[in-house]
Amino acid sequence: MGRIPLFVNTDCLLPLDIDEEWKKHVVWIEKDSLNDMVKTLEIYHSNFSNKTLNEFFESNRNFWLEKLTLNGYFMNLFSNI
Repeated sequence: MGRIPLFVNTDCLLPLDIDEEWKKHVVWIEKDSLNDMVKTLEIYHSNFSNKTLNEFFESNRNFWLEKLTLNGYFMNLFSNI
C-alpha cells in the first residue's frame, strides 16, 4: 500500500506472477539467504535518500492501486485477455 515489503521467495506464486515487476517493488530475499536478511535490509535501505525513498513509496502506492486493489487487479487481468 505504499511501503517496501520484505518478500522471502519460497517458490510461491504472486498475483500477476511477474517476478521482475515484483522485484522492483519489494526487498526480494531468497529462502536460502535468510541468514543475511538483516544485512540485506540495511544495505537496501542505505541506498535511498529521503527524496528517493519517498518516490519509491509513491511508486509502490501506485503499483498497489493499479495492480493489486480489487478493481486494479481485474482491470489488468481483463486487459491482458
